Amino acid sequence: MGEQDLSFATFPEYGAPLIDREKAETPHRVDLRGLPLDTIVEFHGKHPVSRYIAKLTEDESGRKIKIWLNREANCAIGPIDSVVSLEIPSFAVQKGVMEIGKNYVMPNFNYRREGEHLVLTLNFYNARTESYTKLFVQRPPS
Repeated sequence: MGEQDLSFATFPEYGAPLIDREKAETPHRVDLRGLPLDTIVEFHGKHPVSRYIAKLTEDESGRKIKIWLNREANCAIGPIDSVVSLEIPSFAVQKGVMEIGKNYVMPNFNYRREGEHLVLTLNFYNARTESYTKLFVQRPPS
């Protein structure tokens, strides 16, 4: 499948950001490295519950992406290049890119209840791969 950085980790930020789908761009392809910080991206996979919300951020090690699958739970965080578009059957990988019709590869997002919180756990041994079906991009206000 080529080189891919699956270095996602859980992150203790709860409450996914909201996106206004009516005002959001709906591109066929987006290179995350070209978007400003605080951009919100919603992407869907083929499975009906595969509706992710992501936010671009940065820390001392560089640009990152935070991803939520469940609005009640915390998120996963990883380098921008952890997000890929995988072309089947050639297995060509484009890092930092989301493209409708190509596949994403991420750890499975699993949850457990801890008191009042729904806590994310990542399953790297059973990676999730399915094609992007919808993209919504909401840039931060200028």
